[in-house]
Amino acid sequence: MKTMKRLNSTLLLLAFLTASGCSGQGGKQQTSQASQPAAFTLPKVPIILQTPEEITAFLVSHYWDNFNFADTSLSGKADITEQAFADYVNFFPHTTNDVIEKSVSSMLHEAMTGSEDMFLHFEGLYEKYLYNPNSPFRNDAYYIIALQSIIADKLVDESFKIRPRYQLEMALKNRQGTIANDFGFTLGNGRKMKLSQVSGSYTVLFFNNPDCQECEHMKEVLSRLTVPGVRIVAIYPDEDVELWKKAAYPKGWVNGYIGQESGEQQSYDLRAIPCLYLLDKDKKVILKDARVEELVNYFQATD
Repeated sequence: MKTMKRLNSTLLLLAFLTASGCSGQGGKQQTSQASQPAAFTLPKVPIILQTPEEITAFLVSHYWDNFNFADTSLSGKADITEQAFADYVNFFPHTTNDVIEKSVSSMLHEAMTGSEDMFLHFEGLYEKYLYNPNSPFRNDAYYIIALQSIIADKLVDESFKIRPRYQLEMALKNRQGTIANDFGFTLGNGRKMKLSQVSGSYTVLFFNNPDCQECEHMKEVLSRLTVPGVRIVAIYPDEDVELWKKAAYPKGWVNGYIGQESGEQQSYDLRAIPCLYLLDKDKKVILKDARVEELVNYFQATD
């Protein structure tokens, strides 16, 4: 089952809607509801809306109008509910944050009005799609909108807000365009150093673990970077310092570890290892929790 469609499928749908000026039913007359299988129904787009921007804003604003949040059986039908959610977040990059904020807030409120189970199901989908490091839809900015909507909703019990509050605190750290949090680490020779002491046109901050296969792949790719002025800071954030000391890192890298007792890990949202940041000369965040391919593409684009 394909629950995470790529953006091109959404754009095809958008092109169809633009041409037909109707909902995803192609303008056909529907037979009686009783004879139809359960399905997700898009809102009917007013024919007066012509541009892709207008249509997308309408769809995001009214996306859940025909969804029955009180029907808890739908939470178990991933081909309907989860697929609809995947298509929903696919629209986000094509409209404004204001439209997204209002839509997400309304949708989560309706889910809570329907039932706690439905609310928790959708809360889980937001985390799975927008926060999970392995999700192709991962996007801190959109997830922050969902978290803020949950926390602000008076209908949501305070016990349901404990985890979102913590996640929001972490997600707000080191956002793109902000100055990265400074932190201290220990070098192999025992000397202490701070991130702010590393100079260069760019700083690649590479949180890693020697036992991590993906870390080894990322290390190999980073070792081939030939961009002038780039400093790579490899940080081991776990407990087994002896394991780290046995690991080999390329010459010229700044290589250190963070002691568990220092609390420095809380400066960054290390939800998964490896974790990669790209900072400019002033330590402003350019890329946060990026894939190594994103970093390579960034440098290729700035050549």
